[in-house]
Amino acid sequence: MKQFILPALFCLMIASCSKGDVGRITVYELEQNPGWSTESFKTNYTIQFPSGFTGSMTGFEGNVFDKANADLSTHLWYGYSNSLICFDFRDTLPNINQPFIQVMFNGQVLTLSDRIEFTSNHELIGIFYHTDAQQINGRLFWKDDGVFKEAADANYLVGDEQQMIRILRSVQHR
Repeated sequence: MKQFILPALFCLMIASCSKGDVGRITVYELEQNPGWSTESFKTNYTIQFPSGFTGSMTGFEGNVFDKANADLSTHLWYGYSNSLICFDFRDTLPNINQPFIQVMFNGQVLTLSDRIEFTSNHELIGIFYHTDAQQINGRLFWKDDGVFKEAADANYLVGDEQQMIRILRSVQHR
């Protein structure tokens, strides 16, 4: 009887794991986009956007970034501050191998179960966790001083996913 219980429990455990629990992992090498405008993204970084996007990096006591297309269906932003100063980055990612993260977006907890990795010369440099829905929400972590730090939030329509990927893979260290 004992010989039957362990294999049965193992099969039950495997069957209870659905493919949707982990999500997609995709890898892209950083790449510049000819014809797109290059602008400041953070103190030591630039990013590119196609025409039709408005907004910029602003801030008197540090950087705040907000950029969107004309109908606001694609939006990338960050604004991390305390009562005195704004920061380029926020919290660090405690484990770069975690398959998903949970974050607050518009007052609700979202599980970001899909993951896009950005590499430079095949070295992991950025991780973008996002939802898999018609309206995609995501959070970008970027390697800065050897640590992956929260770098920006994004939302966009599923049809604009390739454009957002091209934007994110254009981030360059100055």
